[in-house]
Amino acid sequence: GNEPFAGKVAVAQVTLNRVDDGRFGSGVCGVVYQKNVVMEKVVCQFSWYCDGKHDTPYDNDAWEKSRKYARDMYLGNQYRGITEGATHYHAHWMKAYWAPSMHRVARMGSHIFYRED
Repeated sequence: GNEPFAGKVAVAQVTLNRVDDGRFGSGVCGVVYQKNVVMEKVVCQFSWYCDGKHDTPYDNDAWEKSRKYARDMYLGNQYRGITEGATHYHAHWMKAYWAPSMHRVARMGSHIFYRED
């Protein structure tokens, strides 16, 4: 909700890139709700899904803007390409074990985006 426009669109783009890739689940819901086992621990691909926090939006204006951007991307095919094919991202303050093996595309908002080359 507090990401700038480019950050919101970039996260949505990674989701759609994962749908297009086919290795991360079937369809948008399959990608978002995918879980993996890493070092004998079940982890979600999108941390907000498993963080235990309530998912009800508290900022209606930010929620409606995010819904509009998602609709524009999913139904209108707008804003495509902003992540240059990135299929991974993480918050800039985290250290992702997989990041060194990927190509860093950009930092947008509070996230860093990567693609496999």
